Amino acid sequence: MNCLRMEDIRMNNLVEMALTVLSLEDSLIDFEIICAKLAGAGYILNISRVDTDHDFTDAVTNNQYDIILADYNLHGFDGFHALIIANQYCPDTPFICVSGSIGEIMAVELLKNGAVDYVLKDRLERLPYAVKKALEEAKSRLSRRRIEESLRQSEEKYRTIFENVQDVFYQTDLNGMFREVSPSIKYFSEYTAKDLLGKTAKDLYYDPEERRILVETIQDKGEIRDYKIRLKTKTGEIRYASINARLICNPSGEPDHIDGALRDITERVKAEETLLISEEKFRNVFENHVAVKFIIDPETGKIIEANKAASKFYGWSIDELKQMTIADLSTISFEKALGNIQKISKDERINFEFRHICKDRTIKDVEVLTSRILIGEKEFLHTIIHDISEKKKAEQRLNLLSLSIEQSPVMVLITSPEARIEYVNQSFCTTTGYTAEEVIGENPRILRSGKQDETFYRNLWATILSGEHWSGEFQDRKKNGELYWVDASISPLVDQEGQITHFVMILEDITGKRKMMQDLITAKEKAEASDRLKTAFMNNISHEIRTPLNAIQGFAPMIIDPSNTQEEKEQFVDILNRSSHRLIQTVTDYMDTSLIVSGNLEVVKKDFSPIRLLEQIRQDYQSRCNEKKLNLTIIFPQTDNRVMIRSDENLIQKIVSHLMDNAIKFTRGGAVTVGLSITQDSFEFFVKDTGIGINEDALTSIFNFFMQEDNTNTRAYEGSGLGLSIVKGIVKLMGGTIRTESIKGAGSLFVIAIPGEITTPILVEPGQKLPLANHLSHPLILIAEDDDSNYMLMELILKSYFQVLRAETGREAVEMCRQTSAIGLVLMDIKMPEMNGFTATGEIKKFNPGLPVIALTAYAEIGMHEKCLEAGCDGYLTKPVNKESLFTTIAKYGFVTNNLI
Repeated sequence: MNCLRMEDIRMNNLVEMALTVLSLEDSLIDFEIICAKLAGAGYILNISRVDTDHDFTDAVTNNQYDIILADYNLHGFDGFHALIIANQYCPDTPFICVSGSIGEIMAVELLKNGAVDYVLKDRLERLPYAVKKALEEAKSRLSRRRIEESLRQSEEKYRTIFENVQDVFYQTDLNGMFREVSPSIKYFSEYTAKDLLGKTAKDLYYDPEERRILVETIQDKGEIRDYKIRLKTKTGEIRYASINARLICNPSGEPDHIDGALRDITERVKAEETLLISEEKFRNVFENHVAVKFIIDPETGKIIEANKAASKFYGWSIDELKQMTIADLSTISFEKALGNIQKISKDERINFEFRHICKDRTIKDVEVLTSRILIGEKEFLHTIIHDISEKKKAEQRLNLLSLSIEQSPVMVLITSPEARIEYVNQSFCTTTGYTAEEVIGENPRILRSGKQDETFYRNLWATILSGEHWSGEFQDRKKNGELYWVDASISPLVDQEGQITHFVMILEDITGKRKMMQDLITAKEKAEASDRLKTAFMNNISHEIRTPLNAIQGFAPMIIDPSNTQEEKEQFVDILNRSSHRLIQTVTDYMDTSLIVSGNLEVVKKDFSPIRLLEQIRQDYQSRCNEKKLNLTIIFPQTDNRVMIRSDENLIQKIVSHLMDNAIKFTRGGAVTVGLSITQDSFEFFVKDTGIGINEDALTSIFNFFMQEDNTNTRAYEGSGLGLSIVKGIVKLMGGTIRTESIKGAGSLFVIAIPGEITTPILVEPGQKLPLANHLSHPLILIAEDDDSNYMLMELILKSYFQVLRAETGREAVEMCRQTSAIGLVLMDIKMPEMNGFTATGEIKKFNPGLPVIALTAYAEIGMHEKCLEAGCDGYLTKPVNKESLFTTIAKYGFVTNNLI
């Protein structure tokens, strides 16, 4: 039998069953094939198809599925991200990757991250079997979880019973040494369980001889039941206990220990003793008791005996009452009265409420409590009657109050003095999600959110336990985990003796109110911050932009002035370069500040090499340090040089750049040191200088916008004062911390710690080919640029080494790449007419994915690098670009000329 036949047998073994499926598939044909395969295997399908990130997320958050079948490669989305979403919203739903092409490494990664299987589209005959296996495994996992949860609840239940039951459970060894004893021993003996553990039980027995007999009986019979014995408390008081105990043997059959339970029967013993005396005094008690009492013949309802209290209550004499039946006193008929007596005789009911008529014809509400007694050989009814007229009126008032509380829009919670919940109203249940049954008997701490510390609760309880009222606001947690704010008013209820009997909590859900107030405060703070930033910006921008512009406008004409020497012209060019750099940095700082303040700055994490980062710092700042005769020291991390960090490299470079700029700017002589260290889940880098230092009282203010330590008009150092505020904003966004140390006149140290995952380096496999340099004599480069001056600059830089074409619109760039196969690289401006650079790059990559496209744009804000890469660009350069940076970037992508090698 061949493999196909075996698969057919497996498919035929699938029983018909309904199956709800979510298919993440962008190919309608593949989707229909999948449906046919599953239907052919006997499944009754209810299948939904989605093909985007948004639709997939919406589907798994709003619906339940038996299984998810996901293609791996989709436009703008893939199966790995779909698995992450599925694990978040429906972790119990089996996830199978159904893809046309997926490498083994990625398949293993999918399985490691929660996928149950993967099926290639050219082997879809496996799909029904894979689905069947996944459903069976999911069912098995669910069954195991239910069993585990049941065991946990059972253990918790019996532990709760052990710790809270009134009877005392204990275990001793054969010598009477306590191994285990329940906390309820405290209420019986005044010893705590901790007092007794490891101690002998003989000290609890009033008479050692009684204990000896008890132990012998257990050893002889193996157990005792309802064994009455005298014990003594910690203070020496005698108490009676009923003990049930059993001798427990080890697996070898030898006696090992004794398990037992004791119940306090002191009151029962005393009652039995009292009963003997009470029988003699019954007549006296009956006749002179303040409660109304009758002895009634159950067969006729006739009153056999009545006491003095009955005569006083009803107005008839005792003799007159003894001539009446109980029905004569009631407003109900004789037949109904006898029917109630029959219920008492059958133990169906022992208490009733009636309306009784007195001799003066007044009607009173009474409660009748009845028990059967034997007098001689005849059974009679002993009846006690209580006047409940006032109780009835109070009940009506209480019912009105209860309805008011139960239907109140605020939450009402009542606890015992021991903080056990005894009552909650409907508003409480609606707000918290708990039912009354779930919280009755629980401590209110089940609502705690963890947002208030223990000191808060100690102060609260100290206040109400002292009899005082407490009010305030705090945050609680609903049953579903959602947090909410309450305005609480907690008061103790005190009885006539001044003892606290209950605590009443009135709780109003003010989450909406607080959110509204917080929104108002936030909006106000943002408005004020925006106003302050706008004012500072307007005050600062004039100086920081006009100053370098003044130098540029002043020295530019002097370059072509023939009266100036060549040396002077070179000096003018240097001034123009430095002024241009300052102007670009100022504009970039303003853009970065705008992104941070507006909250639009995003962290884009990817793997990068810390060694490469430090080498880049050396390359960028060595010449500047040399100009100022500063020693630049780089301290590399003590790790594998191939180790990678997963974080936002561009933001980290931005942080280091600002710190390095400041270190070099404010250091006249000495050294600048930058270093980086790596831990398990974070990395830390520092920049240290021997510069002018910072006063201690300025260490906080220097991180504010537009601030330097010397913020006067006569300050010695240029700059917008935005660098450290940008550093602070980026570090906060990345979840990191800043530590600053400085000694005035001796230098400063800035230490930045940022969370980051340390990843394993990806090694090049043997035989794997790296990008080769393009050694064409004059490679062809397409410059997509609509601005004439920018194109002219790029043409002047490139024309000696490359052939150059120009496209003035994004659409023209796409068509030229489509029609000119000789184009080896594209320099793409982002802002262009007809079609922007993002769209143009995407179109080019559709028909020529291997063609390198380098974004060349004046958009220099944080995050633009990532946007360009997401659009399909292979590299990124910001305008203005210098020749060295341009050729370095071109070479990085394997595209150089023989003249530059």
